[in-house]
Amino acid sequence: MDRNDTPHPALHINTERLKQLQKWAAIAPQSDEEDRYLIQELNNQLKDMVIKVLDPNLDAALEAIEPTNYGVDLTSRCAPMREDAVDSWPDPDALLDKAPRVKDGYFVVPVSKHESL
Repeated sequence: MDRNDTPHPALHINTERLKQLQKWAAIAPQSDEEDRYLIQELNNQLKDMVIKVLDPNLDAALEAIEPTNYGVDLTSRCAPMREDAVDSWPDPDALLDKAPRVKDGYFVVPVSKHESL
């Protein structure tokens, strides 16, 4: 391995350092497979942080990118907008007949306090 390929010890998570971090964070020991995955993920995050430190203009460049709701451009050509239309259900009584409890044409559901959820 070339000297330039060796990560700086402060910027690299190995098994020993992971065990130390798990102890400090009071995280229970994981399987070897989970440890390898966590080491890889932490090292990827460290690499991303180093890039941001080395390139202070990166945040400004990322802010210039317009946020999107979709990974692809959904134009009217591929996903045309339609008018919202309210349609009555053809047979509401058939649905209500399947419900365990009904009152005045509505489903009756048990009341639960949100604290118990």
